[in-house]
Amino acid sequence: MAAPAAADLLLDRAVWLACAGPFARLPSVDAKVYYFPRGHADQCRGANPPLHLLLQDAKQRCTVKSIELHYRPTTDEPYAVITLDHDRELELLPAAIQQEEPTEMRYFVRHLTRTSDDRSPLSVTSCALSIFPPLPPGAHNQLLEAADVHGHRYTFNHSLQGGKHRLFAGWSRYCGDKKYNVVLDRIAVVFIRPRAAEARFIIGSRRGPGPSLHIATDLVGNVVQATQAAAAAGAQSFTVIYYPR
Repeated sequence: MAAPAAADLLLDRAVWLACAGPFARLPSVDAKVYYFPRGHADQCRGANPPLHLLLQDAKQRCTVKSIELHYRPTTDEPYAVITLDHDRELELLPAAIQQEEPTEMRYFVRHLTRTSDDRSPLSVTSCALSIFPPLPPGAHNQLLEAADVHGHRYTFNHSLQGGKHRLFAGWSRYCGDKKYNVVLDRIAVVFIRPRAAEARFIIGSRRGPGPSLHIATDLVGNVVQATQAAAAAGAQSFTVIYYPR
């Protein structure tokens, strides 16, 4: 059985951005940025953050000190822990959005529908053509080794029947582990092949856009602390938790 993807690969910037979605952005370390408490507090809507955070228009000039990439253990949702230093310079340079270096990584987003539950095989024709390794000559099925964004291993049976590629065995276990509810939630699965020469691939999850209540509730404390630190005279650095979706 193939080993799961290494931790440094799972937290690779390109893999994280693929799971985060097309509108996610990350600054580079040492970039000059503004911190907007109101924008940060917008991620807490629905969890009753202090009203003054949603109303204030203050901003703080900062320099990005470090960026740590993570995934929530229960939902696979990507988030970043960004440490900011107060910037005392008079001039603010444009924020540097790190340009992605050329990579062999490929990914495909498969949106799940009501027919994509754990009792049915998942149609993956486009994924099979762009992400999965080719079927052996003359074969109509193969076992695929995969890892989720935490490194947990899964084995899927990839089958070709009637010109359609499907995932059979293994899909039920994966859906159960992720507690997908395709009726209530807008969910997409991200199939990622990190390197063209590798047979293994990574599976990430994109859940419905907008801050979910459990995220908003967790973020209230961070928003309050970051806002207080940003406003404090003489403060050196503070940490911001960023959820791109």
